[in-house]
Order: sequence, then structure tokens, then C-alpha cells
Amino acid sequence: MLNCTDLKSKLLSFLGSYSHVLLIAMLAGLLAVIPG
Repeated sequence: MLNCTDLKSKLLSFLGSYSHVLLIAMLAGLLAVIPG
């Protein structure tokens, strides 16, 4: 069985290291969707 807390901490560290990339991608997506 997987250790739930270990999995959660790995997920949090993954999100922490890629949050700026996701943020930039979301902003680029919004700029592409919004006309003008």
C-alpha cells in the first residue's frame, strides 16, 4: 500500500516546483481566449 502522506508531500513539492509554469500557461491561455 502507498504511504498517503508521502504521496501527498510528493504531490505538493511537484505543484510547488511547477506552480509558476502552470500560472504562466493559464495566463497565456486567457490571453489567447480573450479577443483583442
